[in-house]
Amino acid sequence: NPVEETRPRRRVPQPPGTTLAQQQLANARQRIDAFEVAQTLLEDCIAHTNGERVLVEYYLAVEQLIIDNGYALSSEAPIQRTPWLDAMLEVMQRVEHVGTPPEE
Repeated sequence: NPVEETRPRRRVPQPPGTTLAQQQLANARQRIDAFEVAQTLLEDCIAHTNGERVLVEYYLAVEQLIIDNGYALSSEAPIQRTPWLDAMLEVMQRVEHVGTPPEE
């Protein structure tokens, strides 16, 4: 559409000294750090728990870690989303999915 082509493109403001690539890299590092912490928690739960309790203990440990890092998981308080938190919430969702028995 020729009208769209003549409009000036808006630039998304970037914080001083930060490029989009630098922000994406920082976000990716936060996610990696979160997944590494989650992996360590899982290994600890496996070492100290057996049977079906492993997933329950792991889920609770991840949830506690989120709370210990200053995130409120209650519905009253809005959650400030970060790449670290998103990764941890993804871990919790995966545990819920794996831990849910299949419907017959």
